Order: sequence, then C-alpha cells, then structure tokens
Amino acid sequence: MQRVPDLGRPHPRIAGLRAGASDEEIAEWCARDGWAVVTCDQDFRSRELRMSAYNRRGVDVVLCTRQPTGLREQLELVVFNYSKWADAVATTKRHPQLWLQQGARGPLRLARLS
Repeated sequence: MQRVPDLGRPHPRIAGLRAGASDEEIAEWCARDGWAVVTCDQDFRSRELRMSAYNRRGVDVVLCTRQPTGLREQLELVVFNYSKWADAVATTKRHPQLWLQQGARGPLRLARLS
C-alpha cells in the first residue's frame, strides 16, 4: 500500500505530496509500469469502474473485501499475502483479472468479470 508521489493534485498544505489521483491516472500509471492495483476500496466491485479505468488498460486488481483497521492490520494484510498475490497475477494467462482477498489471512479467489 503505497502513495504514488507523482499522481494526483498537489497537496494544499504539504509540499511535494500529491493526493486525489483519479482512477484513470492510477490505471494509466499501473499499465505503463506493469503493476497491479491492491485496494480496499469497494468501488472496485463496480463493473463500470473496472471496465472504464482498468480492464481497458489490462490492469489486474486485487480487492481486499474487508477494510483493515489500523496500521498493524494493513501491514499484516500485505506481509501475509504479497507473495500469493504476485504468484496469482504472474501465473494467470488472461489479463486483466479481478481478485478478491478474503480478510488478512483468508483465501484469494478470482472474481467473474462479466
């Protein structure tokens, strides 16, 4: 979980920090650099968002179905699942895909994009 410094509008109070990147900006950046998106933003379940911003650009999304509470839980989510996410995306022949992560230590499953 990383804030990408070159995406979004300049932060109004913190020099050098940007915030509020649009879904399209994030999708373009990920597609250009070969990244997948890992998010807890439930908007990614929206077919319209996936089709308009991510599917069209070939970007895979890992959606964590439960919002982690606090920094410790966010860290556990990434530490316990990163290699599983990387393997799943790397070994899948068809892209883009939407993956659903069930809790911090739960299973990862492929969602239907239809």
